[in-house]
Amino acid sequence: MKLSPVAVLSFLVLGCSHSASFDQEVWLQNSGVEDTRNPRAYMVQDVIKNHLRAGMTRQQVVQKLGAPYKEAATYLLPPTMALPDSLRGPDSVTLSEDQQKQLDARSNRFFRTYGQQVKLLEYPVGWSIIDPRFLTVALTPDGRVLRSWVEEH
Repeated sequence: MKLSPVAVLSFLVLGCSHSASFDQEVWLQNSGVEDTRNPRAYMVQDVIKNHLRAGMTRQQVVQKLGAPYKEAATYLLPPTMALPDSLRGPDSVTLSEDQQKQLDARSNRFFRTYGQQVKLLEYPVGWSIIDPRFLTVALTPDGRVLRSWVEEH
């Protein structure tokens, strides 16, 4: 039997990209950031889609996912708002120290003006090629889930 290249490619893509249902016991046992093959990586999309609901309290999140690896306060732009090109700046290597400070000050003003103050809870979920990946949960000032996503650091 001869398989077409499209069939082989489809099999490889579908076979290599799988996800698992959230298993709280496995999640709680794998909280280390150093684990490059963390089983949380396979569960994280199910966690986001089916277990983290907008409006949940911080306590409910911690009951389900355990203590976060890291917590931080910051400003978050609404999902429909992008950072203007004027604040992106060129590669920071090409900026002088003074230019970088000015760009940082403008960015900070923009985030304070248009962003919402949030607390972020971060949970390690494995690694990309060279950077750790985290499930990030944004909480409103009153401690309720605003939204969640996966990002690299």
